Amino acid sequence: MKIKKYIEEKLDSYNRIAVWGSGEMGKQAIREWLPKHKIKSVIDSNSKKIGENFETFKIIAPQDLEFNQIDCVIVCTTAYNEVLEILSNKEKKIKYFYVLELFPGSEDTNNEIENLLVDIAVAKNTNWFKFFIERPQILINIFYRITKSCMNKTFLIPVFWIMKIFYTIICIFFSVDLPTSVKIGPGFVLVHLGNVVFHRGTKIGDFVTIYQNVTIGSNDTGNVPILKNFVTLFHDSSVIGNSEIKSHCRVGAKSLAIDLKTEEASTIYGIPAKVQRTFNWYKNRQSKS
Repeated sequence: MKIKKYIEEKLDSYNRIAVWGSGEMGKQAIREWLPKHKIKSVIDSNSKKIGENFETFKIIAPQDLEFNQIDCVIVCTTAYNEVLEILSNKEKKIKYFYVLELFPGSEDTNNEIENLLVDIAVAKNTNWFKFFIERPQILINIFYRITKSCMNKTFLIPVFWIMKIFYTIICIFFSVDLPTSVKIGPGFVLVHLGNVVFHRGTKIGDFVTIYQNVTIGSNDTGNVPILKNFVTLFHDSSVIGNSEIKSHCRVGAKSLAIDLKTEEASTIYGIPAKVQRTFNWYKNRQSKS
């Protein structure tokens, strides 16, 4: 699967693109993902960065962007909900995307190996040697995906058991309890090492990001959480029981969500966790489509 080509085809009808975000994600997007010849502007709301050179562009402030000269804005920052909210309220209605929305999702991938390629594309922002040194937890993705791909295939049973043994050892080494029965969409990211626990019945959508010391577990009745697409669980958070964390939601650090149902594009935190804010950009965009 050629991911960059897939993204270029998805952006085929847009010839004038602005990138919002000049951090690591913005660099990765310009270098690895987006059609660079179509990028006309790079925006950042950090006043200290205005006027600085970024790749081959000069960073401008959001208020300096001439929206009538842009076809779409691609947001490349983890605070994308806030940015998309700003864009959805603009008088001039333009197209806007969170950059990971441009990637192939579970509807586009056919197997675990293709899911793995998306995992790697999302996480890899340097050369292969440095990538494995700085983010060795990608081995969890690799062995999880390959082990899953060998399951229920009679001719691969010997390979499955070999991979299963290595996968178990790697999970113990990295302190990640991720059973192969867990269903995970493409774009899965473990940001840091250590103490991450998944209930074996957990269902996880596309482009879910998990920080360290996170628990996804059942309640007394055996109900297990569902995490939809583009969900982020920050460090020391727990999602328990009959919870459904919908797409584009963030669960704050040290939060405990028990049997919590959310709307899309919500910020959740607290003990017990509650929805503290819901962004309207998602509903606005859905109503136009």
